[in-house]
Amino acid sequence: MIDYNIYHYHKPSDDLNNIVIDYEAARQHAEVLKELILSIANSDEEPEWNEGSAFINARLRSIAEKR
Repeated sequence: MIDYNIYHYHKPSDDLNNIVIDYEAARQHAEVLKELILSIANSDEEPEWNEGSAFINARLRSIAEKR
């Protein structure tokens, strides 16, 4: 995969027919994401941004709009 990224990614030779997809790794990633999403969705607490996050202002604006 490193060879692909160095020599073919976003070049004329960038062709998905030449790449081998690791379906087991994709399944594992999907499982991790599913568990994360379910954990957040089933939590009694709303997710919060860390102090200093670039997205905190959007979150604060969203909270203010709900009031």
